[in-house]
Amino acid sequence: MAKTVKQEHGGAVNQFEKGESGNPNGRPKKSFRLINDQLKEQGYAALKKAELIEAYSILFNCDEQRLKELGGDPDTPFALRIIILELANPKFRFRAMQDYRNYAFGEADQSVTVHKEQPFFELPRFKKKK
Repeated sequence: MAKTVKQEHGGAVNQFEKGESGNPNGRPKKSFRLINDQLKEQGYAALKKAELIEAYSILFNCDEQRLKELGGDPDTPFALRIIILELANPKFRFRAMQDYRNYAFGEADQSVTVHKEQPFFELPRFKKKK
C-alpha cells in the first residue's frame, strides 16, 4: 500500500513500496487495440498488403457492370465496396488508380534540375530619401 509523505511546501505525494504498482490494472489499451482485439475475437483477420494489391489487380480486370454489382453487394466487405465504387465511378476512377499505384509501388520520384546562370529575379533597388 502506498504511504503518503508530506512535503515542505504543504503538499503530499504517494510513495509506493518497492515492487508495488500505483496502477495495478496496467496501462489502458489504446482504442485501436481494443477494436482490433474485439474484431479478431469475432473472426476478422488483418488484411495483408499483398492481399490488397491482389484484390486491386483483379478488380482492374472487371468490367464496369461487374464492379457495380460487387459494390452493391452487402456481403462484400464495406471498405472493399468503397474501393470498388470509386473504381466504378468515372469521377473518382483516376484518383483511385493513382492511389493504388502509389500504395503498391511507391510514389514516383520527381526531380528538378536548376542551372543558375543568372538570378531568377532582381529585387528592386530604392533610392534613399534625403
